Amino acid sequence: MSLVRQESGAVSGADISVILSALDRGSRMVRVYKRRKTPEKKIFSLKTDTFEIVQYPLTTKGNRSIPEDIIDIREIKEIREGAQSKEFEKQADELKKAAVDPYCCFVVMYGSEFRLKTLSVAALCRDECEAWMKGLQHVTHPNNFSSPLILNRWLSKQFKSLDQRSRGAIGQIELRRFLTKINHRELLSKTRSLFHEFDLGRSNFLMIDDFIQMYHSTVHAKHIGERFCRYSTDRKKLSFQEIQTFLRNEQEDKSADDPAYVATLVKDFVRFPNRLRDNRQPSLTIDEFVTFLFSKRNTIFNEEQGVVYQDMDRPLCHYWISSSHNTYLMGNQYSSESSVECYARVLRTGCRCVELDCWDGPDGNPIIYHG
Repeated sequence: MSLVRQESGAVSGADISVILSALDRGSRMVRVYKRRKTPEKKIFSLKTDTFEIVQYPLTTKGNRSIPEDIIDIREIKEIREGAQSKEFEKQADELKKAAVDPYCCFVVMYGSEFRLKTLSVAALCRDECEAWMKGLQHVTHPNNFSSPLILNRWLSKQFKSLDQRSRGAIGQIELRRFLTKINHRELLSKTRSLFHEFDLGRSNFLMIDDFIQMYHSTVHAKHIGERFCRYSTDRKKLSFQEIQTFLRNEQEDKSADDPAYVATLVKDFVRFPNRLRDNRQPSLTIDEFVTFLFSKRNTIFNEEQGVVYQDMDRPLCHYWISSSHNTYLMGNQYSSESSVECYARVLRTGCRCVELDCWDGPDGNPIIYHG
């Protein structure tokens, strides 16, 4: 497996596409664990096709590497520069013996629960660390990838997990497993007919393109898109004017009558542009329209209110404030430990009133715990 080049300046000043390509090939880094005495060298790869960070063992038998750990990029909540985690704190002596440069370290906080998991690693040089920081910041930024691309990458990930034999194809059993996973009961009862409908090559297998087309045509276009067909004259697409009508009537968007605004809003969702479509006032197929509905472009939040616009001169008790009780606890009220990480987590989620239970510590300084 190729490594990120480690010569001075080889990656740090490169274009982001070059950096992502290098990180996809993989690089050796030292992973620091909380409960293991000795940090271990591993190979890490940033897979942009499936939106994952994949960890491989440093030495593998045969030509195929078996992943030891996989992190879903969509679950990443924070990327920290430097040795700022409990893993680094507990392994400080070991890292010092190994002469690990603190400026080569970074931490990835991830997970879907309140108590986040951590990936604490040390790159072999500062340029490599900088490349990983840039790459991770790029793939986690919500505006760098369109909604259709994110959806297709999720589908690619699902396909690979179903294709356990690495054949590049799945059968009816795997398709049934996928439909069960997404809890689509109606399609589950039609697995056989659905499989044959999208087996375009008549090979008794679904290739990845067939699988993605099946999802878009059934889950998206048919079972969701049909609810909005009353806005479509031919029930196949929404013209630019019909999109404006939807935005005006359903979304109550005050800018729906501005053609430039609407064109900017939907143009990125045109997956197959052609000369029959007006690029200045694009239409959308039902499939593309549903993709738009589920995207961040269709957020309920009014972007104009992204800054403080309310009257902030009233008494404090006049305002609703998102608050937290026992903020410092990592888990339950009785047996969990206290951590400063909890304050960072609740502040990131919008909490503005936190609780600190201060007690006299053994050295005379205050400490925080659940007394």
